[in-house]
Amino acid sequence: MKSEIVLDAPPLSCDFSDDGKVYAAGCDNKGYIWDLNSNNKQQIAQHTEPIAYIRHIQDKNLILTGGWDSKISYWDGRQSNVVASLDIGGPFACGDVRGNLLVLTTAFSASRQQPKILVYDLNNPQNPFSSTVSPHPNYVCKTIKCFPDQKGYAMGTIEGRVQIWYLDSKMSGSNFAFKCHRQDNQVFSVNDIAFHSGYGTFATCGMDGNMIIWDKENRTRVKNFKKMNNALTCATFSKDDKVFAYATGYDWSQGPQGYDQQKMAPQIYLHEVKDVDVKNKKKT
Repeated sequence: MKSEIVLDAPPLSCDFSDDGKVYAAGCDNKGYIWDLNSNNKQQIAQHTEPIAYIRHIQDKNLILTGGWDSKISYWDGRQSNVVASLDIGGPFACGDVRGNLLVLTTAFSASRQQPKILVYDLNNPQNPFSSTVSPHPNYVCKTIKCFPDQKGYAMGTIEGRVQIWYLDSKMSGSNFAFKCHRQDNQVFSVNDIAFHSGYGTFATCGMDGNMIIWDKENRTRVKNFKKMNNALTCATFSKDDKVFAYATGYDWSQGPQGYDQQKMAPQIYLHEVKDVDVKNKKKT
């Protein structure tokens, strides 16, 4: 059975809940709940500029939105009321929620403030317990993902670089960055990162069409998959880690003039996950 809704402007983010609902938001400055069972769409959020991010926080029954208006907001999914709205000092660039951990990055603001990385404990969601200037302020952050154990995060940039960062200051010696998705002096954006919750390894998906599995504990490459014909735009592991879903298409890195609909039509692939592809390598 096919279900669909129509939004007033291009969507930028969506999320799914366990009870058959889809949360969507985008360039019309609004966030919506779409009930797949009834096919009913209801507005749940409102910003003054496009909403770049929406997530349903299941155990707290809250909807989180991050906007280009330099605000994040928490909404009550039962009453369509805003619980809190916070100024984050710059347009929302990207973020991730895992358990009680929220990590987000801002983009350059109109006042040219440096991009920041903000970390929140969702048990106290109105105040960040960490706020730092991005370690790579001159390169746009494309994706940021929390570790499965919530002890840190990985950040990917347009410069073909991944930053591994631990939240505990005692683990600062384990922080590192590495270059990837580079070939013949060409640099390609890291468009998305996806963690395997069982092994803690992660995939990077690049503008170059490459998908690579990495082991951050041993700082090594686990698997390099066959190169795709188009850019890899996003990816995720299923909740049981048995399926890896990824999408290819145009990532708009070359602007509208670089788009060829016939060659770059979006496609979604499902890959059966095998241990040999994602399991940590033994230390030598």
